[in-house]
Amino acid sequence: MAQFKIKKLGNHWYPSIKHHYDADISLDLKIEKSGKGSLYYTALMKYALPDELIQAKDVGFEVSYTIYDMDGNIVKPLSPEDKVIILEQGKEYKVETTIFTPKEKNFVAIRIPIPSGAEIIDTSLKAHLDVYEDSDDNYYNSGYEYFYDNEAQYFINDMNAGTVVEKFSIRAVRKGVYPTPPVLSECMYEPEYYGRSNGYLFIIK
Repeated sequence: MAQFKIKKLGNHWYPSIKHHYDADISLDLKIEKSGKGSLYYTALMKYALPDELIQAKDVGFEVSYTIYDMDGNIVKPLSPEDKVIILEQGKEYKVETTIFTPKEKNFVAIRIPIPSGAEIIDTSLKAHLDVYEDSDDNYYNSGYEYFYDNEAQYFINDMNAGTVVEKFSIRAVRKGVYPTPPVLSECMYEPEYYGRSNGYLFIIK
């Protein structure tokens, strides 16, 4: 069981945890209170792992990440265990990410990293904003998308239950070995709902 004490710093209370935990072990968390009144809490645990060792996880979002060559063939890892993907320098590839959620989510952020030795090449892709109007003449932003050197980002204000598919193309530019974080989908204001793909080690030859 994970045990910790609560310490007050200024006007805020913070947990104090000093322990080493083994990987892939489930931990029980017990929170108790004494006295009158209600206790409200959110508990998060964050930790760092090598990118290629991170496993896919579904806590409200099911995330899949697929790379295709320009002939439509899936570029598969060398093996499911090592999660190494080989790309050829100068070649172009299509990246397809599928996000599934069984329930409606609000303020969803999706981050799709690419290997640092590659670049996004779709010249038609640029940040855009969809706007819609309701019956009371109020205007709402349905979402944004941004493209950077090493990742694409999507923000969806209201995501209905079902599947969202994001696609773009990349070019393998620089030879090297590139650990690449998993695709991440999460509710920005409810971080307990998230999902990720596997992380991969990309080798550009």
